[in-house]
Amino acid sequence: HQITDSLQAFGEVSYRRLEIESNAAPTPAFLISGIGDSAIGTINFPESNPYNVFSEDIVDLRWRMIESGNRINDLTIQYPRLVAGLRGDIGFDWSWESAVMYSKSVLSNLNRNSVQDQLLQDALNGVVIDGETLYANPFGTNDPRVIDYFTISNPNNDSYEVLIADVSASGVLYELPAGPLGIALGMEYREDTLESIGTILNETGQIVGGSEGTDTFGDRDVFSAYAGLSIPILSTVEAQVAARYEDYS
Repeated sequence: HQITDSLQAFGEVSYRRLEIESNAAPTPAFLISGIGDSAIGTINFPESNPYNVFSEDIVDLRWRMIESGNRINDLTIQYPRLVAGLRGDIGFDWSWESAVMYSKSVLSNLNRNSVQDQLLQDALNGVVIDGETLYANPFGTNDPRVIDYFTISNPNNDSYEVLIADVSASGVLYELPAGPLGIALGMEYREDTLESIGTILNETGQIVGGSEGTDTFGDRDVFSAYAGLSIPILSTVEAQVAARYEDYS
């Protein structure tokens, strides 16, 4: 918007939303790498399970858990962005501009058909459902109630936020024989904030076939200042000299 002959306001608003569904193969349970039975530190297929035909506890067992279904990630990503600023002329071949920009990316990830270590261990040990003791069976068809018992949905959320404010000016310092001696000056302030938030199941490694990791939080601010000169040497040749300073928190 042209406010006056020498002053202009500008702005921008945008919003982007993505919805993605990705499918992976059903959970691969490698019992020895799970955290199910705190006494031995792994998921244990106990001798007491009626489907255990080995007459001993088993931890070295691989089980592709097809009955839980494909692991599905429902991703929703949102990107709002706002810009507002002013620019103008101040005479003598000088111009300036100042603006503020805010943007954020937010990612929500719902992991469906995951399997929780401790619930799987409960089902292998035998769990009472509807007054009946039911057992997980790695070698055959399972009661749907057992599958429902240890199959879960696990949400994760990430966000990255940016705020930037800057001001700059450029113009002519002197008229040299080969042309104008130009200069550009500017300052910028920036804030970044990051969050990656899982659940206690992620933090304690309680997702079968998944990795263990804690939440991530961080923020920083950056101050920058810069200057540049455009020096005409001949009518067709110029030299440029520039410097920049940045201070990170």
